[in-house]
Amino acid sequence: MDTSYNGSESMKSVGDVPSLSDRVLRLLHEIRDDISEQNAVRNEVWVTFPRQEQAISYQKEHSNVFIFSYQDHVNGQRRFVVSSYKEFWRRYKNMNPKYRHHYEVIQEGLPCHLYFDLEFNKIENSNSNGEEMVDILLSLVFDSINEKYSIEGDKECVVELDSSTEEKFSRHKIICFPNTAFKNNRHAGAFVGEV
Repeated sequence: MDTSYNGSESMKSVGDVPSLSDRVLRLLHEIRDDISEQNAVRNEVWVTFPRQEQAISYQKEHSNVFIFSYQDHVNGQRRFVVSSYKEFWRRYKNMNPKYRHHYEVIQEGLPCHLYFDLEFNKIENSNSNGEEMVDILLSLVFDSINEKYSIEGDKECVVELDSSTEEKFSRHKIICFPNTAFKNNRHAGAFVGEV
């Protein structure tokens, strides 16, 4: 007698009462479905930690998760989130814009893209043109990376985040060359030092 139950066939029973083995098989099938649903939910991780070391430890135990940091808007303390990119983006895009001050933690020893945090006080530097300075920097970076590594780059490679205010010029530039990353922060820093 075949005792497998796939959930779509009717159960074998004596009269109208399902046999004990049929009820057990149905229960096991339901448990399997519940576990599958729970595992699907677990793939979308979002866990917060007060310390970076805790976030790193958690990340090492899970695959396809990354560490992000933000400043808690209530108490001002730095917090760390471990999440998949998909779950991070799902939550981030629905977040109140005034709380969207997160950044990905670039861990030592891991591959990274070039990134720049460009800031100056507009009042103290009223003669400075931030847009022009950014354009000059990008031009230097593209020329240098082409000269040193024969990699072509243009503004399509640049992700720009603007956090400027009336008093402060603040741009965050991430340069993502196609299919290319630096071995780690030190290599990226050495390249920037040469520019």
